[in-house]
Amino acid sequence: MSIKAMNWCRELTGLKGVDKSVLMYLSDRYNENFGYAWPSLSRISRDTGWAISTISASLRRLEKRDYIRTYKQFYSYDGGWASNRYYLPIFGDCPVPGTVFEVGGLFDVHGDWDPDL
Repeated sequence: MSIKAMNWCRELTGLKGVDKSVLMYLSDRYNENFGYAWPSLSRISRDTGWAISTISASLRRLEKRDYIRTYKQFYSYDGGWASNRYYLPIFGDCPVPGTVFEVGGLFDVHGDWDPDL
């Protein structure tokens, strides 16, 4: 959670309700240590109540206005797609457009992330 990102988003005006809701959600999930948020579309849908198609359209609008930048990730263990990374450009540098990230590791039996699994 990033209070800084939440406060920034709260002050924005001129956004549709769904766009503000999705941006507030990403701001809440933004990790200042990593510099991005990475919730899945299904997680955003579950937590906000918006349909995945509505969220996808909102993410495109937010990208067009340069409030966010989206980057793909894939799992190193099987090559499957992972949830996207969502950067908030106002809070720092973003990777080169088109960068795709490899995610290693898995959650252990206790629910903790283990990069060596």
